[in-house]
Amino acid sequence: VAKDPTGKEIDALQQHIKNLLTPSTPFFFNTLYDPYREGADFVRGYPFSLREGVPTAVSHGLWLNIPDYDAPTQLVKPLERNNRY
Repeated sequence: VAKDPTGKEIDALQQHIKNLLTPSTPFFFNTLYDPYREGADFVRGYPFSLREGVPTAVSHGLWLNIPDYDAPTQLVKPLERNNRY
């Protein structure tokens, strides 16, 4: 069982369900934060017609610390880490 930085256990199943119920961005990616998070706004230039998002079809899983990138991407982003868990 994984734990967050405070030592609290992470409910992976609950997080996967949350991922599946959260809209996905179909063509644009917000690199600053999750635009669908409560209280968040879309960045300038994000098309109004896409702001409702599309249904999420697949939750690719949660990763701890190191993201599941392909080898070339991991090489160019060696310091990228998951800070949520």
